[in-house]
Amino acid sequence: MTSYVHALVSAHQTDPVEAELARDIWDVRLIAGTRYSAGRSIFYLKFTQVSPAFRPVVKRYMRPMIVRYTVDHCRNQIRHLRIFLDFYATRYPDTAHFQPLKRDDVEAYLLYLKTQRGKSWSVGGMGYTISTLRQFLEYLEQTSASEAPHLPVTKLVWQSDFGKRPNYYRGETVKYIPEGVLQQLDQHIHKLPPAYLSVAIVLRASGWRISDVLNLRYETCLERTSSGWWLCGDILKTQVLNHRVPISDEIATLVATQRTLVKEKYSSEANPERYLFPAHTKKRAGFPIHAVSFQYALNRLAQKYEIKDDVGNIFHFKSHAFRHTKAVELINNGMNLFHVQKWMAHLSPEMTMVYAKLLDPTMRRAWEDAFAKAILDNLQTRTRSNGSISATTWTQFAYLMAIVSSLRRLIVRRKTRPATVVTISVRSLIFSHSLSVRNERCVS
Repeated sequence: MTSYVHALVSAHQTDPVEAELARDIWDVRLIAGTRYSAGRSIFYLKFTQVSPAFRPVVKRYMRPMIVRYTVDHCRNQIRHLRIFLDFYATRYPDTAHFQPLKRDDVEAYLLYLKTQRGKSWSVGGMGYTISTLRQFLEYLEQTSASEAPHLPVTKLVWQSDFGKRPNYYRGETVKYIPEGVLQQLDQHIHKLPPAYLSVAIVLRASGWRISDVLNLRYETCLERTSSGWWLCGDILKTQVLNHRVPISDEIATLVATQRTLVKEKYSSEANPERYLFPAHTKKRAGFPIHAVSFQYALNRLAQKYEIKDDVGNIFHFKSHAFRHTKAVELINNGMNLFHVQKWMAHLSPEMTMVYAKLLDPTMRRAWEDAFAKAILDNLQTRTRSNGSISATTWTQFAYLMAIVSSLRRLIVRRKTRPATVVTISVRSLIFSHSLSVRNERCVS
């Protein structure tokens, strides 16, 4: 029995993952199953600023978190937990557990956040801090940890403590790039530094997160099938592997050209992971372009060429806004929500519904289509009932529908808003068919 215990201890000591988790600074690259972006250089979780009394329980809490959430999220959890732990230590200085925690303590903590730290905190930040505390206490409660509070978590942290936060599923946090800003960007995008130009175009065409675009590998990122070209890569956040989205021939040519340039310029030693967008500095050798550097280049472009929003302010670009913009664009171009969900690699339709912001032109087009469909249904019903619809009426209907379709294609090709002529054509269609039906009734 003693030898068995020694064998277990020895195995624990030689396990590189366990050895890493025993440290106060974790290198997530050495922990299997963790999710981190190679384009951001955030590879460490530091517990050194957590009070030594609470450090073991916080590290225990982070073990399942590190394989469930991104490294960024885990870093934020530790940072926000540390605020509570420092506050708690002032009320219970000689305690290394949370058994005496009461509702009064939580209310005092809320007051502390609003008064001592309120100047630099948004409502969303306050809500995130309380949510982090509740998750931590729920973990202790659900695992029956010895450090868990005696009172149930529901009696300690109330729903009203979170305040009014932006509703993600109502689209209150969706910030896409306005059409006017996109038009200005299109005029100047070729002036981006060459290292960032291709990234910007692929980011806009794909609607992927910047971390997923920078994670593309040149050997596997492009695929051609009988239906056309596809961009292929892994979606890190939701763990969707070999995700594919259709791309145009022009985007495929750009990706193929980028792939050729990278192969010629970077050796296998300089780019061992075969990134499509490898970093061009010695400091980041072996990694892709830094996401922050790309965003900085975009905003320098906006400053230099005065890319402004609707109220005249210089627009501040955020990489993730391109994803919001693509999702809204797909929906407003008529793609159904199921296909948008697949394109964006969302895990639930609720996530896709966030982007269901129909613009006025889309609503008008839907209204026009509904009227046209109603007329067609009426004609088909009359044909089935008495067969009295003439061939002339059907020819006229098809002719006018072709006019409307051609006009719409022309508008899309020129990238302008639906013109009045489209509405006039649909109204003419409706009016002419009303006359036709009325005349046939008179003849019959």
